[in-house]
Amino acid sequence: RHHARRLRRMTRKLAEKEMTLEELTRALFPARKLSGGNFMAGVTEVASHLELLLETGDVSATPEGKLRWHGTEKFQERVASLAY
Repeated sequence: RHHARRLRRMTRKLAEKEMTLEELTRALFPARKLSGGNFMAGVTEVASHLELLLETGDVSATPEGKLRWHGTEKFQERVASLAY
């Protein structure tokens, strides 16, 4: 459930506008959770979920490094297949 919720939040944020990985991370987490060394942990968390969105084709990266959502949620089926 955590993964499906995180992926859904990411696509909702990208539906608002294209963002870089850093911008998306900052949009998903409050600043207090990203302070100190926690920023890299947040980026890693978002990047790991982003990998699935890229694999399923729900998101792509522009030549400028922005992430673009394609309006699909193919990730839902993939996450359901991973459920245990």
